[in-house]
Amino acid sequence: MASADGDRFKDLKAFDDTKADVKGLVDAGVASLPKILIQPAEELINGLNNCHLEVQ
Repeated sequence: MASADGDRFKDLKAFDDTKADVKGLVDAGVASLPKILIQPAEELINGLNNCHLEVQ
């Protein structure tokens, strides 16, 4: 999985180097988000499982 992490980092770095943002993507006519901007389901699930709310 290190290769996938390395590829993701490389893709994120390349996107960051363009200095584009969401508005830039919209202005460019992008119809769907690049995969690098979508949080992987495993991370989302782990984040939800680690969320602790205190209700008083």
